[in-house]
Amino acid sequence: MKEYNCQGEKLVTEKNRTGLYRLDKKAMKEIIRCNPDTKTVFFFFPIWCAPCHEHFNYLLDNIDLQKYTLLITSIEKEQSSRATHFFNAFYKPKKQNKKMFPYPVFILSDEYLSGVVLRSKNKAENFLAEYDSKYKNAQTNGNVAIFSEENELIYFGSFEDYLIN
Repeated sequence: MKEYNCQGEKLVTEKNRTGLYRLDKKAMKEIIRCNPDTKTVFFFFPIWCAPCHEHFNYLLDNIDLQKYTLLITSIEKEQSSRATHFFNAFYKPKKQNKKMFPYPVFILSDEYLSGVVLRSKNKAENFLAEYDSKYKNAQTNGNVAIFSEENELIYFGSFEDYLIN
């Protein structure tokens, strides 16, 4: 996985044991601080969601990285290595250039788990609800959350719809 740099310095946030950046409030503030001239796009990526792959590929083909900072965000449990294996297997580049997956991959902190069995599917909803309670039960799979330069949630939904409006 690619290292996440902030103005030439590695991001000041921890990685979990599988090599993914841990995304919590502290990391969120650091990311936005490091990218003051762009909006931050979180793509919530459950690796088991087949339609999400189409949304993901559309996003990668259409995002303007001069205007947006892209954060691919897994909702797997932190101790799971499935997300790391997934990105290395399915999004590895063509053999001729042998570069790593070109974007850093984050994993939502397990502090966002909820429910009796601490289901990971609620992690993204709980994360968004901290910014706006109406997203507590939102369908996050394959959707993006876009934050302003001031760390305010300004859009939630499909990236395709965001570009149309």
